Amino acid sequence: MVMEKKRMDCPSLPPGWKKEEVIRKSGLSAGKSDVYYYSPKGKKFRSKPQLSRYLGNTVDLGCFDFRTGKMTMPSKMQKNKQRLRNESLTINKVQVSLGYTSGSFRCRSLRSPNVNI
Repeated sequence: MVMEKKRMDCPSLPPGWKKEEVIRKSGLSAGKSDVYYYSPKGKKFRSKPQLSRYLGNTVDLGCFDFRTGKMTMPSKMQKNKQRLRNESLTINKVQVSLGYTSGSFRCRSLRSPNVNI
């Protein structure tokens, strides 16, 4: 089986660690890729659990994406960030559709007829 290999530094891991992506060139799984990590001493790791056992408590791999080699946000944080972004976009759209410009928006209040915001 012929394979294409790409090896690069992995900045999410301690200095000296390399990430290798091997793209399969033939067979039923052609086009798919396998990811491996190499320690500074050259030891090969094929899975996140294997990597975690080796590194122990020296690196928190809880948010480490083995395939990309990057630290990701926990899904709950990503959902909150996306929700806030969507709410902000909605508020901006409402402001634009109402013709709001800073200091010019007037609203009615039960206490006073016109209130500048």
